[in-house]
Amino acid sequence: PLEILTSPVYFSTDQCTGSVIRGLSAIPSPEKISGPLLIVGNHQLFGFDMWMMVPHLYEDRKIALRGLAHDIVFQSEKKGNNGLMEQIDQKNITMHSAVEYVYGLFREFGAVPATPYSFYRLAQSKQSILHYPGGAREAYHE
Repeated sequence: PLEILTSPVYFSTDQCTGSVIRGLSAIPSPEKISGPLLIVGNHQLFGFDMWMMVPHLYEDRKIALRGLAHDIVFQSEKKGNNGLMEQIDQKNITMHSAVEYVYGLFREFGAVPATPYSFYRLAQSKQSILHYPGGAREAYHE
């Protein structure tokens, strides 16, 4: 449904020639990957692209990505559900629940804090990593 509204376009780089190819066909399948795989994205408005990228890569190439997420995703977890929620009007329970639900999905699907240590540990264990260098600033066009 979200893909219909946004019409995402994916590109990959051929490992042998360095050519940029439209689509994901240049990304090797998991059984052909001998080391870590780094997928670098460019956030569009509100980061909706991530919600399409993760399932698309899994469906198309059978690659399960581990995302590097902004620390705010883990803030409420660290502070007993009070971190981010202090910034949201406590009367707006619906917003509170929606934000916690989304952040919970991030964590459930393997997101880790976007730190050099997290990146190193994922790479060391040869996992597939999703990184958006522009992060939240890019997603919210700040």
